[in-house]
Amino acid sequence: MAVTSAATAIPISPQTCDYSADLTGLELWPASRLLAGYLASYPRRLADALGVGVAAIEIGSGCGLPGLVAARVLAPDCIAGPVWLTDHGPHVLEPLQCSVSANKLDAVCRVAELDWGHLSQLEGQTGSSSFGLVLCSEVLFSSSAAPLLAHVLSQLLSESGVALVAHTLRFTVCMSRDATGGVVPLFSTTDEPLSAFQSLCTANGLIQRSLTECSHEGVTVQLLALSRDAQTTRLRQHAFAVQFGLLKHARTDMLSLTAQPRQLQHQTGVKPEHRVMSLQSPA
Repeated sequence: MAVTSAATAIPISPQTCDYSADLTGLELWPASRLLAGYLASYPRRLADALGVGVAAIEIGSGCGLPGLVAARVLAPDCIAGPVWLTDHGPHVLEPLQCSVSANKLDAVCRVAELDWGHLSQLEGQTGSSSFGLVLCSEVLFSSSAAPLLAHVLSQLLSESGVALVAHTLRFTVCMSRDATGGVVPLFSTTDEPLSAFQSLCTANGLIQRSLTECSHEGVTVQLLALSRDAQTTRLRQHAFAVQFGLLKHARTDMLSLTAQPRQLQHQTGVKPEHRVMSLQSPA
């Protein structure tokens, strides 16, 4: 169980977010590995559920591992056009493009900047305003992000589309005093950002299904499918193990993952290490 300290939530909006200082997109998170493993393990099941000729997008791509895997295993048979990998800021988008090129996926992947507060820009870049497959992982870091993400999904999902959302469960902790006056930690029993997000999705008419949940070294990741109808019932609900060091899954013969560290000069002077994802078919 990952523990975060309680903090005052800051509303997210294009006016208050300083994206240039956000380095979360430079890290490969456990939830991204889980989502990528699910895509690589069940491509035929996903293709049957999605149909042929769907548009696909990953929002908050960061390193872009799920989107890269989707492009490798689902395009071009299931996905029409490129898989769009989107995020905000050149410090994330530039290495993301490097990952696309490193995997020779330029023909089936495109990188675009997307500000969640200005979705109207998306159609001009991608030629589409709705998508049959929406991917996102590790984008619910606070309850303040829940309304925006729920809104984005409700706007981007096509009538028969599916969103796959991977999230690492986090529980807040606060300090209290026991009967003797000693200080003891009190843990919340719910992941507040996830709970708020799920409630908002239900209010927006999105049906939810938990596809899998796995734990490793105290970290628990959950994978959800959301849609406007019973589409999610055709997605396989199955718990499977994910090794968090490398991408390993039920189909170990399909893909292997290597990370090529690159130092990026950030505007703040920090030089974060960004992993350029390289998906390699074994010999």
